Order: sequence, then C-alpha cells, then structure tokens
Amino acid sequence: MLLVKDITLKFGDRTLLDRVSFAVRMGEKVGLIGRNGTGKSTLLKIIAGMAEADSGVVDRPPSMAYLKQEISIDPALTVMEAAYTAFDRVQLINDELELITKELEHCTNDDRIMDLSQRLSELYGDLDHLGAATIEGDIQKVLKGLGFDDETFQKPVGQLSGGWQMRVELAKLLLGRPDYLLLDEPTNHLDMPSIIWLEKFLKASEAGILLVSHDKRFLDELTNRTIEISLGRLYDMPLPYSKFKEERQKLKEIQQASAMNQQKNIERTEKLIDRFRAKASKASMAKSLEKQLEKVEIIEVDEDDEAVMKVRFPVLDRSPRTMVHTVDLSKSYGQKEVLKGVDFDIERNEKIAFVGQNGQGKSTLAKMIGNIIPASAGLLEVNEKVMIGYYAQDQTELFDRNKTVLQTIEELASPEVRPRVRGILGAFMFSGEDSGKKVSVLSGGERARLALACMILSHTNLLIMDEPTHHLDIQAKQRLKDSLMEYPGALIIISHDRDFLTGLTSKTVEFAEGRIKEYIGDIDEMLSKKGIETLDALSLAVLQKEKADQGKKEKTNANYNSPNNDAALTKELKNLQRRFNLVEKDISLCEAYIKDKEILLGDPEFYQTAGFQKEVDAYEARKLELEKLMVEWEDLADKLA
Repeated sequence: MLLVKDITLKFGDRTLLDRVSFAVRMGEKVGLIGRNGTGKSTLLKIIAGMAEADSGVVDRPPSMAYLKQEISIDPALTVMEAAYTAFDRVQLINDELELITKELEHCTNDDRIMDLSQRLSELYGDLDHLGAATIEGDIQKVLKGLGFDDETFQKPVGQLSGGWQMRVELAKLLLGRPDYLLLDEPTNHLDMPSIIWLEKFLKASEAGILLVSHDKRFLDELTNRTIEISLGRLYDMPLPYSKFKEERQKLKEIQQASAMNQQKNIERTEKLIDRFRAKASKASMAKSLEKQLEKVEIIEVDEDDEAVMKVRFPVLDRSPRTMVHTVDLSKSYGQKEVLKGVDFDIERNEKIAFVGQNGQGKSTLAKMIGNIIPASAGLLEVNEKVMIGYYAQDQTELFDRNKTVLQTIEELASPEVRPRVRGILGAFMFSGEDSGKKVSVLSGGERARLALACMILSHTNLLIMDEPTHHLDIQAKQRLKDSLMEYPGALIIISHDRDFLTGLTSKTVEFAEGRIKEYIGDIDEMLSKKGIETLDALSLAVLQKEKADQGKKEKTNANYNSPNNDAALTKELKNLQRRFNLVEKDISLCEAYIKDKEILLGDPEFYQTAGFQKEVDAYEARKLELEKLMVEWEDLADKLA
C-alpha cells in the first residue's frame, strides 16, 4: 500500500500542502486534481522521493514508477534501446540465476541447496511478473499503442520532438510493470488513438495508479476515486471526476445552508441573552444560554480557490477579407510526403479547428501558414495585412529556465508595453512574489499561462494555436475557450480535446493520408455528418481502416502463393458475414440501452431512489459488453476485409 501521512509544505508565507494524508491500495485508480500551482506535481515528487516536504512521512511500496513532466532518457539511444532499458532488472535477475545455477552444480550442503532453490523460485517468479518471456512482443505492442511505427523504432531519441520523447518515457514506465504508477499528465502530446489505447492499458493493469490530469474524459473513464487539492487541503471521494464535482457542489451547498441556519440561531440566542441579562429574574437563564452558545461548534464552509486567469487577446482594427490562400500546397520531408494538393482559404474572423491523428500534417500546415517552415510545392499567400500570433506545441520549452517570470515577459515586450507587463502577469495569476519565480520552478500549467501571457503583448488578427490546453487546468481551459470565442480575429486551433473544441469553431478541417477535408460547423457537427458520435470513434474508424487495409494486403499476398478452395472459402465468408451482422445488431442495441441509461444516470435525484445501485451495475455491465462486442466487430471486420 502507498501511504501518505501528514505531509506539509510551505513556500514562504504560503502553505501549499497542509497536513495532507491518504492511502492508495493496489488496483485503485485515483485521479489527483486541482488548479495549476496547487501542488499536484509537487506532491507526486514528494511521494516519488524526488522532493522533500517540511514535515510528514510517505510509506512507499517497493515497486513504484513515476512519470514526470521532464525527459531523462539518454538521447543517443534508439527508441527500441530506450524501451529495453525498462528490463534492466531482467538482465540482473538472469545474471543472478546463472550464478546460482553454477553454485548448485557443485553444492553438497542440503541447507544451502534448499536456500538456493528457494531463491531460484523467487527469481523465476520475478521474471514472470516482469514479462521476461515476451519482452520483444511487449515492447512492440506498447510502442505501437503509443503511436510509434516500425521505422521510428530505430531512430535516436534525441532526434524526436519533445512530445515523442515523452511517449518513450511513458512506454518505458509501462513496460516496467510496477505495482504503483505515479502519472503526471500522461495524455499530453498523445493523439486520440494513443489516449484510447493508454486508457484501456491502464484499466487492465493491476497496478495502483495516482494520476494527475486535466482531461475530464480520461479521468471519468479510468478513475474510480478522486482527490482534489484546494488551498492546501484534500477532498477525497470514491467517485470519478464528474460525479466527484457534482457531489462536492452538493456538499458545499448543504454546508452553506447549515452554516447560515446556525448563524441565524446564534444571532437569535445572542438577542435572548441580551434581553434576559437586563432582568434579574432571567439572569440564570441568560447564563445557561451563554454556556450553550460556548459549546456550539461553528460550521466552517470549505473555501474554494476561485482565482481565474483573465485572457483578452488584443486585435488589429482591420483585417483583409481573405487572409490566407493556398492552391495545390504540398510538404515533403525527404521521400515522405506529409501534405499533398491542399487547397485552403482563411477568411476574415473565421475560426477553424484542425483535427486528425498525429503525423497527418496539422502542425505542418499551421507552421507553413505561420512562416515557420517553407512549403515544398504549390501556392501559399498570406495577406500582408495579416499579423499572426503563434502558439507552438513546445512553446513552454522555449523559455530560458534560469530567468524569472517577469524577466521572460519583459524581454519580449516592446518599450510602450513594458510598463503594463505586471498588470498582464496579474491577469494570468502571476501577482506579487509569483512574478519573481524562476521558470525552472514553475509547474507545467504555470508555464502554459506564461506562454499565453507573452502572446498578448502585441496586436494580431490571426491566432494559430497548436495544442494550447496542454498542462492547463480545467478552469483555465474554459477561460481560454471563452476568450477565444470572444476574439474578433481569425483562429486556427489544433486540439484533441473535444470538450474544448465544441462550440468554439465555425469550420472543422480533417487531416488524413496527406489530404484535408473541410466541414462547416464545429467538431460535433463534423462528427454528426460522418455518422460518428465521438472523437474516439473517429480515431477508431481510422485505425480499423488501417488494419483492414493491412489485412487485405496480407490476405492478397497469402492467396497469391496458395491453392484456393472456393467452396470452403465461400462457406467461411458466409459464416463470418452472418456473425458480423449479428454483432452489429447487438452493438446497436447496447448503444441504445447505454444512451437511455445515461439520461437516467444524469439526473441527481435518481441517486436518491432505492434501486439506483442495481441500475448503475446493469449500466456498467452493458458498457463492458459493448467493449467486448467492439473488439469482436473489429476482428471480424479484419477477416472480412
């Protein structure tokens, strides 16, 4: 068991963690949430033994791994070599097994033989736990699940972007099969297929998991318990994120109502005491009431951290009608063609979402429009009156870590803006001594806020934002979304976060196989037109198509060199098609049932009824059934392709 007891940590006069205590059991999936800067990542570092608290103790299990936000892999190693380092323990065990085996060959002492045999049994058990028999297959499974292809396996880690290097870190950690996982923002830099894969992998894991994430959907799907840090205190409930927030709000409302009623009773009693004290005959009653009042335990209403960043992107007064125009635009890296034949326009005030799997060219097109990389062929015209504000995926990595927050923004500010930089920092929740912090000690969310603060130093009429919500807490993401909706200029936004994209854009551009397809409306409207309910399903559809194409190719190659029994093949295909149709029908029934139940489960009053748990259990069972059916459907689709 992982046990955290009475952890206290102060920074100057500020108490970051105030005697926080909790335990995580094996198999528990716990979400650790809170505003940026509340101490989530710091607490994980304390638990991992990489930072010290002012007081308190951590009882750590022997097998625990920590995914931090910094990269520590040797850049000279290839991706495959880096993944193999997760099994260094296997090599040590094999070395010890070899020594024990040699000793047993010559040992004649019965007690010693018994001890060595016992040790052999323990070591073989450790090898089994570490998956030593299937190392190669496990490495490929995890790397491919996280989006790596065969070509990338042999690339040096140092040649990869920061986001892909973090995926290598994550792969190494997962392959180590620790009993406990401490995960700090594991879905950052992952596209939707990789997030889906990671979610399923962690769900199936027997490890205890303590997870910091600002992805509401990921938290809801994976966790069964939520711990929130707010103003140094912990709020702990055995509920996933959304239900936790609902329950927290209900409890707070009850708490506030109780406190108000108590205060009214106190005021009423105090008036009685004053009245009775003036009369000699009532003096004893007044003293009795005073004693009763002294015994009252005042109900304290939990304080919430209500601080919010205030974002307003200054815009140029006038924008040209057509801001960007491309014709037959292409981009290649060596023999690899990332984009081909792109015809694309951006009109004044238009807000556009770029969606699709990683590696399909979203960031590439954004960088070409932002004049960061050149096109390989075709026409790209950006009107001379267009002023671009660009937020890159690795924006926070470009800061000098040794400079303070104030120094960072002052260096980027023009002379006329420099007197206002402290006010800008205050709007982004860097007030007072926070502006003197070095970039190196900022959390990921604080660095993201600093990057956004730097973006509003100059007027723009086109914002290009590549994954701007990485590291931002849920409240900050909503504030940024509100600000972008109010921004009167044009916008290109790249994101895998459907909640963030919903209602934000007027056009959605899907990237796949080097080409683009435009849809009028936001992400929800695009998915509706494609007959898909979720971004997850969109990504799964892409994966299924890739698998089907691969299966078709393999089947063609196999049939080319083998005899073809037409009758047997026809019968097999009919049976497969019959089962495929039945599975599709069962999937439709399951989805309809789940949709109906989600309406029922979304009503807070439902949980006050006597049989609510039975309904919840039936709902969860049907979700599991749907998952199994989807796996079977995918397998049948591969065979029929």
